[in-house]
Amino acid sequence: MPCRTVRRASFVAFSLDGTIVHHKQMGVTMATTVRLSDEAELRLAELAALLHLSKNAVIEKAVLEMDERTTRRARVRTAFDVVRTRDAELLERLSR
Repeated sequence: MPCRTVRRASFVAFSLDGTIVHHKQMGVTMATTVRLSDEAELRLAELAALLHLSKNAVIEKAVLEMDERTTRRARVRTAFDVVRTRDAELLERLSR
């Protein structure tokens, strides 16, 4: 949803429907609706209680950790491909 920015002492943006969106260090926080199955909702509530975090914090942490794992896998795969290509002859000799 597009936002129009209003300058104040701390930067605050308002969405077109009037919802306040505060800027954070890593970007803009936005309200999002998440539809969960009953099982996922129960697990989310249990995790939040166990970790002493809000449900929102648990969801945010899960998204960021999943993204980190995914990008890390891609970086490792790329590094292996570089080594396999660059050192193909050496690897072939070592395998004999």
